[in-house]
Amino acid sequence: MRKIILLRRPDDPGPARHLSKNNLNIARVQWLRRRFPRAAIVVPFREPLRHAASLLEQHRALRARSPSRAK
Repeated sequence: MRKIILLRRPDDPGPARHLSKNNLNIARVQWLRRRFPRAAIVVPFREPLRHAASLLEQHRALRARSPSRAK
């Protein structure tokens, strides 16, 4: 949960907002509901083929930069 980003505007005295894009948080929804019972939890879903293509592109880019792949 360390990568949660606190979004608070100085002119907004309302409750804090948290945004986490970590895909693994889907496994924590029940815990989050117990911990923050009044929170609104929004789970966005991307179009599956575009999401898979994006992950593949990221994977290839990271492999290309890997020192172990350099020859």
